[in-house]
Amino acid sequence: MAEYNLLIVDDNPRLCSALAECFAQEGGFAVDICSSAAEALEHMAKNEPDAALVDMLMPEVDGAEFMMQCRERKLGEKTKFVALSSLTSEEIIKLTQSLGMAYFIAMPTPPDRICRTVVRLLGALREEGTAEQQKTEKRRDADRERIITNYLHIIGISPHVSGYRFLKVAIEYCVENYGRRVSVTTEVYPEVARVCNSTPKRVERNIRTAIDRAWFHGNIEMQHKMFGYTVNDNKGRPTNKECIAMLTDRTVMRQKYR
Repeated sequence: MAEYNLLIVDDNPRLCSALAECFAQEGGFAVDICSSAAEALEHMAKNEPDAALVDMLMPEVDGAEFMMQCRERKLGEKTKFVALSSLTSEEIIKLTQSLGMAYFIAMPTPPDRICRTVVRLLGALREEGTAEQQKTEKRRDADRERIITNYLHIIGISPHVSGYRFLKVAIEYCVENYGRRVSVTTEVYPEVARVCNSTPKRVERNIRTAIDRAWFHGNIEMQHKMFGYTVNDNKGRPTNKECIAMLTDRTVMRQKYR
């Protein structure tokens, strides 16, 4: 299966054939060729390539007009367009940039060099996207940890209590798996035990002890505010499952509406 879909928009059949051969040898590319802007617009209405090589000097509808029509029709919004042009003035290069094209290649340039340029461009963009995604995930994880830590502090579970880390990891696991049914006994406790190098029984017991201590020494008013009817005089403190579920819901909602 091809890693990238590439569209070549050029009325020069020899160049198109040579480029297609170079990308075939490179591997990982599925190449489509359109000899006119009209044909390319029709193609892009049905497909969105990862990259498109566009001849800026095509007859009838040139590359600039093609790009403007793409923007008007909202075609190729995620496509990286690369301009091919024998006109290399500063005005032409600025024009391609204003049209939203990702790169400019002065022609004539050998097909193999064009191929290498596109490969590097897509590789760099992928690395950039991956790095940005990793930053976003780190920010999200740090934000989630702050929210959970704050809630545990509010209900009176301090970090020095042995069940603190177990409860925190349990909530993090449930947040990550939010939206599907998760069994506290058969799934959450074993996972927490694995992460914390403990046993499911010890995890269950220490979480229960941490909640007991919090409800004995903690801020009753805040506990009632956060858990509502779950906590009452007859029932006492919430069960492990109720506590984990309530703090999971609050964490997810807090992250969603921040």
